[in-house]
Amino acid sequence: MNKFLILAEFIHFLSFVLLYYKIKKTRSCLGISYKTQEIYLIVFLTRFCDLNIHFETIDYVLRLFYLTLTGLLIYTIKFQKPFCLTYQKDQDQSQFYLYIYPAAFLLTLIFHTGTSMTQICQSFSIWLEALAILPQMNLMYKIKDVENLAGYYVLCLGVYRGLYVISWYCRVFHAGWWCSTTIFGGTLAVLVYSDFVYLFFKNRGTFKVIV
Repeated sequence: MNKFLILAEFIHFLSFVLLYYKIKKTRSCLGISYKTQEIYLIVFLTRFCDLNIHFETIDYVLRLFYLTLTGLLIYTIKFQKPFCLTYQKDQDQSQFYLYIYPAAFLLTLIFHTGTSMTQICQSFSIWLEALAILPQMNLMYKIKDVENLAGYYVLCLGVYRGLYVISWYCRVFHAGWWCSTTIFGGTLAVLVYSDFVYLFFKNRGTFKVIV
């Protein structure tokens, strides 16, 4: 792992800690999208299907952490009282949510790292992750006023994806490495996050958007 990837994974880890801390501290799921967490669970399940093939201790620990905490977040938001009572189900509804999975599948058919089941699943996870944050951002736009911790959670995810993309482009220019699925999927994710990051800094950490 190069320094960009190490920093990216640390920030990714921090995003989970921030989100869980936010929910427990405020005893509320206000401003948190269940649908985004549901998509992330699918992302991790499809991406981590190669654990038995490519086993590294640090990867195993991180992947187990991501899977476990995402499952815990889903349970907390959807079922655990009093947290689930504050979940904004009506605001977390969106028509475009129905198109996220088909869009990721279509992109996988066009850009994939290989033809084995493991490679198809991992390619699907890359495209799905690029779109996973859309329900969360849609919820924030709808309610227009979100606590700073929820905003920092999304910001951390955006920085995490950005650092990964920087790392990949460094490999392209310095090592001649190329993977269209990884490069294009990561670039799409950065474009998705860029609007939020701009608004976040424009409003100095307080996410208030007039739609």
